[in-house]
Amino acid sequence: MGSSSLTYQRNLLLLLFFLFAALAHFPAANKAYARNLSPAPAESPAPAASVVLATCANARYPTLCIRTLSSSQIAATSSPADFAIAAVSVSLASARDAATFLSRLLAASSAAPATLDDCLQLVTDAADLLEATEGELRRLTSRRQLEDALTWASAAMTNQDTCVEGLREGGDDVEEGAAVVDRVSGVCQYISNALHLIGRLASTTGRRL
Repeated sequence: MGSSSLTYQRNLLLLLFFLFAALAHFPAANKAYARNLSPAPAESPAPAASVVLATCANARYPTLCIRTLSSSQIAATSSPADFAIAAVSVSLASARDAATFLSRLLAASSAAPATLDDCLQLVTDAADLLEATEGELRRLTSRRQLEDALTWASAAMTNQDTCVEGLREGGDDVEEGAAVVDRVSGVCQYISNALHLIGRLASTTGRRL
């Protein structure tokens, strides 16, 4: 009987021990379960995204501007000069791509109209102007350089507009005329945004250069 009584008491103590342990664990488990059910706090927009949105708000082509700067991986701490350089760089790449496209059309045509040849020259010159613009912005130390960059980018825009106008006037004589107009018009949109960002840089820089 003594042995049986001790065994019973020992089992009872073990049962009470596990019961108390389970009760002690229950609040913590319940809190963890509640945390899992609670919705995660909404993440705020990345700083870089907020900066890009603010920078492109007044651009003529804001969606294109946002896409351009986002694909350039602009950091939240980037300066207005960094934004302008990124936009000009993309404009330059677009102009070079359009020049290559026009060159291939001319090479494939035995009797290409003068309009297409003129347009190629205008786009090539625009690419040279954009390259000079980017160079000035990258080594920007004076107000004069900023004004030169704005002048050259504006001249590149004029070249593109002249090309588009010529193509539209003589579009029936140009093979794939609509495709050429679309390609060059796309370059115009990039340059327009670049001009906006250069102008924004000029307004924020003031006379500090």
